[in-house]
Amino acid sequence: MTSIVVGLAGDYSLSITNSNTTDMDGTASGGTLSGGVNPTGGTIYDSGTATATVNSISATVSYGQSSTPASIAQALASALNTEADGAITVSAVGSNIYLTSTQSGTGTDWPVSLSFTHDTTDFTTGSFTGSTSGMSGGVNASGTGTTIYGYSLTHASDGQIVGASDSVNGNWAYQ
Repeated sequence: MTSIVVGLAGDYSLSITNSNTTDMDGTASGGTLSGGVNPTGGTIYDSGTATATVNSISATVSYGQSSTPASIAQALASALNTEADGAITVSAVGSNIYLTSTQSGTGTDWPVSLSFTHDTTDFTTGSFTGSTSGMSGGVNASGTGTTIYGYSLTHASDGQIVGASDSVNGNWAYQ
């Protein structure tokens, strides 16, 4: 059987069913038609773009034959850091991208989106997908604030430091 579709796209699945074994006997050579050759004579690899948008900050990177989810995540993190101009910091670990706002408040609970394009001529679906969740957890500063680190020094009458107390290491006495 020969497919009339040119290229690898013509490698359709194949099954043979014979309900009358007295008239014909056959065996399928495989589960799919195979051996399709693309007109260029070579292998075709998917290529396209990945776009990440955080609020109104957007970055697009290209992908191709040697791309992996981790390489795309790293490229998007780098591009977003450049485009964000300090509004957020972006890092990639494996295929995950982490966003941190450099500003405070619930106003930085920004929407996040991710989209991909691919070679629609040769592929019905793209090689990469992703999912997002918006930034959340921003906290508005209260009027009193929160002490992150504090210390105090105790001085002798001659000005020498005789004691220290800090919120990380505790109390210290000097002799």
